Amino acid sequence: MANNILRNYEQQFGVICADITNKISVSVSSSTKSESISTIESLFDDATEIIEQMELEIRDANSSKKRTQEQQDKYLNIINSYKSELAKLKSEFNRQVKNKSSKSNLNEIELNENNHEDSELFELKQKNKENVQKMNNNLENGYRMVLESEETGKTILSDLFGQREQMQRSRDRLREVNMNLGKSSRVVGAMTRKALQNKLILIGLCAFLILTVVFVLYLVIKKRFN
Repeated sequence: MANNILRNYEQQFGVICADITNKISVSVSSSTKSESISTIESLFDDATEIIEQMELEIRDANSSKKRTQEQQDKYLNIINSYKSELAKLKSEFNRQVKNKSSKSNLNEIELNENNHEDSELFELKQKNKENVQKMNNNLENGYRMVLESEETGKTILSDLFGQREQMQRSRDRLREVNMNLGKSSRVVGAMTRKALQNKLILIGLCAFLILTVVFVLYLVIKKRFN
């Protein structure tokens, strides 16, 4: 969502910069110089406001999405290039205003256009278009990097969730094995006690048999001597 807003701001800024360049060129020979100055100044205010909105949007996006320092620096470079381009346009506009006659009203622009100025304005316009295109490419690259980062984050979260489920299943199996071991231990204990009881019984029987044999021998011997 934040990236769509930034792209919209970037397009608005490009349109305003192109409009400013065109109006600076037209205002040289315009008969409504005061209106041209007012319009251009208003466009500068709009461009400045767009840059401020983009700074706020980028700051909010960086805070909420926790972008890396590299991504933050990239967006800040884009904003700085916007500011630099706007400063160049303001400088050109002020230069045109200062070239008017000292007797003219400050709200009027009186410029005598010549071939050299036409060439400068044309070059400025072309440079502005190139810079806008470059800034658009930078923003597109930044947007692509953000999407790639989001996909990477989703993949990592998915892997972590899968590992968590696997660990949970392992704990369940370990708990089940412990329960089975407990049952086995109780069964072995019972069998051991049973075997001990049987052993005692067997010992008792053997002792009884031995005593019986001894008693019988005693009776036989006693009877013979009598």
